[in-house]
Amino acid sequence: MRKILLLFFYVFISITVFAQSDFRDGYIVTHENDTIYGEIALRSNLKNAQSCIFRNESDVKTYTPNEISTYRIIGEKYYISKEVDLSDKKETVFLEFLVEGTANLYYLKKGSDEFFILEKEGRLVSLTNKESIYEGKDGGTFAKNSSKFRGVMLYFFRDAPQLANKIKQVDFSYKPIIKIVTDYNKSICPNNECVRFEKSTKLNVFMEAVGGVAINKMGLEGSDEYLNSLSPTIGADFVFKPSKAHYVWNVILGVSYQKLDFSGQIDDYDKIVGKYLDFDVQYSLLRFPLKVRYEFPGKKIQPFLSAGLTNSLLLNINSTILNQRSARTQREENAEMENYQFGYCASLGFKYKISDKNYLIFEAEYESRRPRTRSYKILSDHNVNSMMFSVGYAFKL
Repeated sequence: MRKILLLFFYVFISITVFAQSDFRDGYIVTHENDTIYGEIALRSNLKNAQSCIFRNESDVKTYTPNEISTYRIIGEKYYISKEVDLSDKKETVFLEFLVEGTANLYYLKKGSDEFFILEKEGRLVSLTNKESIYEGKDGGTFAKNSSKFRGVMLYFFRDAPQLANKIKQVDFSYKPIIKIVTDYNKSICPNNECVRFEKSTKLNVFMEAVGGVAINKMGLEGSDEYLNSLSPTIGADFVFKPSKAHYVWNVILGVSYQKLDFSGQIDDYDKIVGKYLDFDVQYSLLRFPLKVRYEFPGKKIQPFLSAGLTNSLLLNINSTILNQRSARTQREENAEMENYQFGYCASLGFKYKISDKNYLIFEAEYESRRPRTRSYKILSDHNVNSMMFSVGYAFKL
């Protein structure tokens, strides 16, 4: 198993080192209004606001907001160069274009701060929801979001009083603010088209149907010996790609099934008097992992790392333990097992992209799990370490 794991790790490192950056079809528009088509690196919101990495057949070049007027990653994001006033300091940055109409809406990520920027009749206004420190009646201090952005929006959209109640309750996040601006544009100019570019706000969900093999080792606390079980495993993972951010962080909810059979002897368990313990343990395992996955950039091949927690249910348990006390005598011990186990897991692998809606996945995952509670029963002392190798096919829901 160690050789297989080392080989998989070597392949993972090789793919990660040589993986391409995540370039997508797009174009840039120069200050002379020339449009140049090529590919643009899709990165985080923070990096996208600072520069644009563009490549075509001739070369790769990085553009600043002072060098081009707009750039667009087709089907993903649209950025425009603007001079904005942030914290009493004017800066030229790339703003993500979210809504175009009588009032335009942009988004900017700068450091740990987020800004929504409204534009109407050539005037730009920044919305922020920074934490402020306030002094309480008892002399202590506490932090609270200022919510001043609602007052700014009420003034900015004062010519649409029917939106006032909605603005007073709006949250400082993509979808609610986009809806307010869209509703404003429709109410002021119902015959004009309101264009929304905010595809990045949509939560994408993929389902990965996976199958493979699990190498399981069951041991007892205080013992250096293990019982082995090799079993096929099948399952499904639901991958949630968050809104706004570039799709490098994903949340995984999964379920998998396998049958385990541990049989053999353990000689060095010192909590029971006897020569050795003879185990015959069989059960079905229904496993529910909750993981966070980080994906490295890549156009066709995307390596990834993940880590998380697992909850497992043991079904159809059939277990016996014989204590060989001497050459001639043996005794059957209490072989009851708890039907719930808790553990942690970590994995590495890579995805091979077929299209925007489908990909293949290859993964090696390590898991360690044990019963939730301890008792006098022998199997409350057991733990299981597993190495799982799986392949799968994913599709967008």
